[in-house]
Amino acid sequence: MLVEIVADIEEFTSKIDPVFTIHYEIDWEKSGFGDRAIVILTLYGIAASGNLLICEIVRSASWNDKEIRNGNVAERLNYWIERQVKEFEEVAARLKATRGRYEWR
Repeated sequence: MLVEIVADIEEFTSKIDPVFTIHYEIDWEKSGFGDRAIVILTLYGIAASGNLLICEIVRSASWNDKEIRNGNVAERLNYWIERQVKEFEEVAARLKATRGRYEWR
């Protein structure tokens, strides 16, 4: 089974078969000494060809980013993570995606 991974939502939506549900996962992590955060939105769909199609959107922030560096870094990064997760949930809602994923076993 071929798995195609893309990094553009428009490309993803242009290739998926609308008969199948889009699924999504949102993951986040802090790295270093808690001074860097990464949030990942992963969308799963089935392409018109029948192949699995995955779209990964990654956002990151660090302690020296303008919106983070004023105030308590840990609190600001946590707030940034919460905002990014909410934004990704809104993207998933616009696509009528449900939590979950496709995988071949």
